[in-house]
Amino acid sequence: MVLRCEGFNRVNRIVNADDFSSAFRLKPSSRTKSFKLFVSSNNLSEARLGLVISKKYASKAVIRNMIKRLTREIFRKKKLLSNDYVLRLYVPLKKNYINSFSNSYLKKKIKKRVN
Repeated sequence: MVLRCEGFNRVNRIVNADDFSSAFRLKPSSRTKSFKLFVSSNNLSEARLGLVISKKYASKAVIRNMIKRLTREIFRKKKLLSNDYVLRLYVPLKKNYINSFSNSYLKKKIKKRVN
């Protein structure tokens, strides 16, 4: 059995500050208790994802990396229009909320929001 790597390529990432700022100029297209999703059009053939998960709002690197990893996985598996999608954490995560995180729990919550 051969395992296929489903990496998150650089062409699918927003890396320039200009691209982030152009997305932030628009109103958020979706909002949850902790996250805002900004969507802006691009002239590329593929959708791109940018993540803003700051240390100010999620102090533990484990939590920041888990949020990024699960968001990228969902983004990679979805077939989205060729837009720029920027997900931003905008309120501090509470201690009791952080302690309840697990991969399966967070994955269910993110998939529920995306679907």
